[in-house]
Amino acid sequence: GLRYDKFKGSKDAPQSTAMRDYDTDSLSPKLNLSVRNDGKTTTFLSVNRVWRAPSMAEYYWWSQNYSNATIGGNPNPTYNKQLKPEKGTSYELAAAHEFSSAYKSKLTVFYEDLADYINFRHTWPFLAYNIDSAKIWGWEWENEYKLDKNSKMLVNYTNQHTKKSGVLSYDRIGLAGELDYSPRHKVGIAYLYDKNDWNLRYSVNYFSSQQEALSGTVKKIGGYAVHNLGITRALTEQSEVALYVDNLFAHRDFRSGYGKE
Repeated sequence: GLRYDKFKGSKDAPQSTAMRDYDTDSLSPKLNLSVRNDGKTTTFLSVNRVWRAPSMAEYYWWSQNYSNATIGGNPNPTYNKQLKPEKGTSYELAAAHEFSSAYKSKLTVFYEDLADYINFRHTWPFLAYNIDSAKIWGWEWENEYKLDKNSKMLVNYTNQHTKKSGVLSYDRIGLAGELDYSPRHKVGIAYLYDKNDWNLRYSVNYFSSQQEALSGTVKKIGGYAVHNLGITRALTEQSEVALYVDNLFAHRDFRSGYGKE
């Protein structure tokens, strides 16, 4: 496959003198290979080029602070440069096996090697600049259990690690050697029910604790779970009615200053 991306930004009003023009594009090739080893086993290999233009917030704060000569009173030669898109290569290797008519499983290992990673500070002055590299790797285990002819369960687990390098020595916002807000463990459980004209989807996604750093102090954000519910009823062959509720039990703990689910 081949993907083409274009990102173009400019100020939206004549008085927005701090906003800077931005125009970039890229071609990203993708290679996916699957081999049917036998009637129940399939292996997969994927090699993709990763390319990501700045988000709206990253573009805005980079543009607003482009001419700043310092960060925290320190010389800032790196920040007075164009904010480059992230680019790199993503690799995946997987094997899927059907153990029985009721149970299927898939194991995937993944690795991403990114250059010009956009290091975005989530506190004032919200600076965004490129660092040398970031790496993301880990593995994922997906399972499908058929409970009966109308229902099944999906269970998956992801173990993820990160590493970054090239952060400015005087940039004290963010973890030094790994990416902020990156949970080590993710668990997903979903129940699917399909009968006649009714479809029901209920899922629970758990994210383990995460870390961030503010002014050199590492802070921990506790783990949380997100519940999602979807119900669909077919009315005719051409129409249906659906109800979706995402983040079903959300609430915020204002005492701690951090959101909780």
